[in-house]
Amino acid sequence: MVSGRPGHLLPLHPLGVGDVLDGTVGILRRAFVLLAAVVVLVHGPYQLLVALVLDRYVPELSDPTSFEQVFTGEIAVELLTRVLLVGGASAIVALLVHVLVGGAVVAVVDELDHGRPAAAVAALRRSFAASGATLGATVLVGVAGAVAGFTLLVVLVLIGVAVAPLAVLLGIAAVPVLFGILLAAAYLVLPVALREDTGPLQTVSRTVWVLRRRFWWTLGVTGLVLLLVGVVSFGVSLLLGLLAAVAGPAAFVVEAVAGTLSALVSVPLTVGAALLIHHDARIRAEGYDLRARAGQPPWA
Repeated sequence: MVSGRPGHLLPLHPLGVGDVLDGTVGILRRAFVLLAAVVVLVHGPYQLLVALVLDRYVPELSDPTSFEQVFTGEIAVELLTRVLLVGGASAIVALLVHVLVGGAVVAVVDELDHGRPAAAVAALRRSFAASGATLGATVLVGVAGAVAGFTLLVVLVLIGVAVAPLAVLLGIAAVPVLFGILLAAAYLVLPVALREDTGPLQTVSRTVWVLRRRFWWTLGVTGLVLLLVGVVSFGVSLLLGLLAAVAGPAAFVVEAVAGTLSALVSVPLTVGAALLIHHDARIRAEGYDLRARAGQPPWA
């Protein structure tokens, strides 16, 4: 593949908070058709399958009257079993969807930034080829997060035995930071693996490197983007949720549409922000912008 010179979509200068926020919206706006195709091709069937399974196997979740039986213990164990089975299977598929669609978003932006024609199917193909690295790195990040979370819990309990107020304060401060690190890392592995062609371990190492470059700035930007995504997703879910309430047997279709529309906004924005954060780290630390302007290989 002939590599064009980058700079068509991603700015070749150090980025501030406003640049990242504007850039994520700009990515969604300028590549909307391609990104919509990527999301719909994967998220559409996934959301429909999840909504159908929940409607058929866990109908209690959409029927408030059934919770009276749950609280009285009549169906609690059986319902919990079904929820765990469906939730576990859904979480596994969701992880696969995350790395496949997120990687494809990076691939689309990368092609357009280099002035090359992009296609949804080709982007999904490239993402699938890199899925070993993205999936492996995401799992490693999750395992590290679980270990860190358990360790934090033990420390807070031990502190709480002696000084309970101190444990509460530390928890209030540490838990959001840990959660923010995990979310930022889960998205950063995608541009690292796709644009640097790294394996799982090297992807995690490079992700940590990006996080360390501008730690608090990265967490702050990630939080702002997630807040924006949350507001949009809530609006879509609320609007279509009201429609689903009167849709009868077809309610699961409306719920699937709501999930797909939310993903249509949330995935490009979150992955786009991670891509710009990674892009900024390479510019500041490795002179990516100077090499790009000189026509040198961007990831050499």
